[in-house]
Amino acid sequence: MAGIAAAAGTLGGSDPPRPAPGAGHPDLPAEAPSGGATSFPSVAGEADLPADGSSPLGGARATNPAFLPRSCVEGDGGAVFRLAAFDDFDDAEVDTESWYVYDSEGNAGYGLRRPSAITTRNGRLVITARMEGDTLVSGGMAHNLAQTYGRWEFRVRTDADPSAATSGVVLTWPASGNWPVDGENDIYETWTTPDRFPFSTFVHFGADNDQEQLVHAADGTQWHDMAMEWTPDAIVIFRDGQWAGRITNPDAIPDVPHHLTVQLDAWTDRMGDPVSMEVDWVRVYRYDGGGGGC
Repeated sequence: MAGIAAAAGTLGGSDPPRPAPGAGHPDLPAEAPSGGATSFPSVAGEADLPADGSSPLGGARATNPAFLPRSCVEGDGGAVFRLAAFDDFDDAEVDTESWYVYDSEGNAGYGLRRPSAITTRNGRLVITARMEGDTLVSGGMAHNLAQTYGRWEFRVRTDADPSAATSGVVLTWPASGNWPVDGENDIYETWTTPDRFPFSTFVHFGADNDQEQLVHAADGTQWHDMAMEWTPDAIVIFRDGQWAGRITNPDAIPDVPHHLTVQLDAWTDRMGDPVSMEVDWVRVYRYDGGGGGC
């Protein structure tokens, strides 16, 4: 596929069709300010987290230097990224000054998105989809910082879903809401695959919803550290500290502000047992050009 360089075995397929603009995502506020190493080492101590994603320090992560995000990252091709925002989800509830929590019709009209589906627990964000009577209720939320280019990092996992009803996705969405022309970068997307293996990265672009894809031969029910670097020339994806692929198709690289969203999307009206998606932390870096170093 032209315009993609990827780790072995990571190309193929296409994302399911997206709804018309505004149908799959609520109207999001666009008041946020606007402005892309071949691997990213975890901050000290983070690589030693238990496999279940729990932290041996609990809420102390917020003040322990071993778990604080780096203030500056030297990225792919010498790009420099400086910390703009982060959330460790250690508070008792979601910080609604930083996040817009959806309260709307569900993805593509399936079920509902409700704030009640979102909690913080043990230093993690938890979104749970379940049947409430005859209605599938799930949730999602969008960070209020929109920027053109940057680096986004997060640690995520999604439960298996034997009913194949839900898809866990962490993405950047255009602040303009002009989808698909202004792009959509699905950094981590499980789709409805019951066992969440594999999961994918999709980049949507153009009026015809063209797509580039990277397939991750990894188990989406396990914890993964994901990162995307978006610069004027490329979108580069990393998984668990390793380079996963680079998209250089100029048509696929947005040049307008995007913000991060976290969603457990329904793709049908009914599901089986409850399914949860968890995020341990999120970090957002602004793009500060290249060549100067940190």
